[in-house]
Amino acid sequence: MDALAAGVPMSPGQDTTLPAQPVDTDSASRSGAVETDLDADNQSATDAGKAGGKQANTTPHEREASWPGYWAMGLALSAVAATATMIIADRTGSNIGGTFVLSLAFLTCAAAALCDSATRRIPNVLTYPALLIALAINLFIVPVLALNEATVPAAAWFGAPGMDSALFGFLGCAAIGIISFMFRGLGGGDVKLIAAIGAMLGYPDVGGVLFNALVFATVIGLVNLAFKGDLVRKVQAMSMSFQVNLALRRKAVDAYPFGKTEAPFGVALLLGLITAQWMPFYVPLLNWLAPGIAPPPG
Repeated sequence: MDALAAGVPMSPGQDTTLPAQPVDTDSASRSGAVETDLDADNQSATDAGKAGGKQANTTPHEREASWPGYWAMGLALSAVAATATMIIADRTGSNIGGTFVLSLAFLTCAAAALCDSATRRIPNVLTYPALLIALAINLFIVPVLALNEATVPAAAWFGAPGMDSALFGFLGCAAIGIISFMFRGLGGGDVKLIAAIGAMLGYPDVGGVLFNALVFATVIGLVNLAFKGDLVRKVQAMSMSFQVNLALRRKAVDAYPFGKTEAPFGVALLLGLITAQWMPFYVPLLNWLAPGIAPPPG
């Protein structure tokens, strides 16, 4: 404390200047270093927050940018499967026929099942190209190839149902889907998906697929109800985990919970497509109701 302020008498000629206090330079440098580290941490957190926010708020256009690559992969896999099937059929002498369209339908339903089970959405970037490819194959590519005798084997390689069958399958599935959508039985993505599958498989083959899918959807819904919604909830969690870790490499978006009686129709359609290749469920039903009236499977 200053001597004058404390009231201590000062002798004449006494120096009243207080001695300078020593400065702790080490403490000051440490304080400056801490402030620098805090600023760096705050900047890093801000940058990470911006990066995370940018990834979380990715626009639909940015999320759909990788779909052309998936489509190229799907078409390539379908071509490989169809070619392998033709080689096996040629060497074994069996009459299997082309399987490109069937392979493409399977991959389309598999992708739809993954998206639907995880996010309750079947994206337009899956359904619209599938529909356009199916119509292009049946209405343009195969008819043109069939005109020339030299390209007839190429037309058979597709395994397409044909122009009339594809149109009937597309229109019939679209009508069924729209009616079901009006009564809230299906979503918009489900309607576009079954219309695309109808154009791929054609009539009457798509009928067995839809019937089997209806059976599976009913069973999934009932089992899900019995487990109080846990069945579909666990399927949704596994599908989202698969997308994050293996497929999309990003966070699944728009993941709305399913109701206790709801079932992802994409999964039911995939199961229906697989089982219908061996036994459409309507065949034993018709044979039970009216023996001999049902056509043989395949």
